[in-house]
Amino acid sequence: MYGTAYAQSGKDRPLQVVVKSDVRQVCVLSPLLFIVYMDRITQEANPDPETLNELLFADAQCLIHHNIQGLQDHTDRLHAACQKYGISISIANFRPPIHDQFYCQ
Repeated sequence: MYGTAYAQSGKDRPLQVVVKSDVRQVCVLSPLLFIVYMDRITQEANPDPETLNELLFADAQCLIHHNIQGLQDHTDRLHAACQKYGISISIANFRPPIHDQFYCQ
């Protein structure tokens, strides 16, 4: 994911930064950068921020809803937010929802 990014500190004008390399998996900054990035995406995708309806752990996410339509709406919003920020969702470990059970991916 190379290109242009913008960095801003306080009220200073955003500084354009050319990204020429990625952050390696072994870098101590990788988890922090991922959390910051995913926090923004999940905030945008959450249809009801006042309700605990998603759990995040490392690179896994679990969506929790009372009905299948709420789950589908949240999934659609998450997909749109991920596309906006250039993230693809892997469905390799996806488990379909079953009534009265929690499944996390």
